[in-house]
Amino acid sequence: MNNQAIFKAAGDRTGLTQKERAELLRIDQTYLSKIENAKKPCSIELVAFMAETYGDYELVADYCSHCCPIGQRFHVRPCKKGMSSTVISLDVALDKAYRLMPRLREIIEDGKVDENELADFEDITLTITIVGKAAKQFHRNAANIIDLREIIDKVNLGQKEKTSSYATARG
Repeated sequence: MNNQAIFKAAGDRTGLTQKERAELLRIDQTYLSKIENAKKPCSIELVAFMAETYGDYELVADYCSHCCPIGQRFHVRPCKKGMSSTVISLDVALDKAYRLMPRLREIIEDGKVDENELADFEDITLTITIVGKAAKQFHRNAANIIDLREIIDKVNLGQKEKTSSYATARG
């Protein structure tokens, strides 16, 4: 995976358009496009901000293993996005949404979004979208764990039945 693939993949995982991601990151869409197409380097500060904003710590692991000289020298490997990573992403997104709730209450108090409230409202809307996506990922991972548990239970039950049958036959 090269630099282009890392930032493009992280952007794609958000499910947001590039324009929405640029707004969320508070950078120009043209600049984000150049980063995602490996035409401009991405500062470590922006990588960290992207990861926090997207709720995607896989980006940090990818950056460390593919772009960072220290990560490359010590062969840092990106982690697969499992349940713990999903919970972290969900926690970060929920925390940000929680911190934005007082502002959302202020904005909607009069029943309309004024021009001076629009940027904050759009940021809150994007944050809630990310919460929804993180919750969906959590649900998918939880469903996989439940499916796996059911399979393990069935295998264990089958083993017990075989053991019972064997004991009965010998008895």
